[in-house]
Amino acid sequence: MAKDLMDISGRAVLITGASSRGIGSGAARKLAEHGAKMFLLARHESELK
Repeated sequence: MAKDLMDISGRAVLITGASSRGIGSGAARKLAEHGAKMFLLARHESELK
């Protein structure tokens, strides 16, 4: 049986630039939808919320 390539549930992911409006933010949202444990880095903590 083929494993789902996006099955990352339980995996830890580190995203830098997560508060941006571009790739960092988009990647964080998509990976979270697929069950990843998120560790987010950004210049301003308030923008991560």
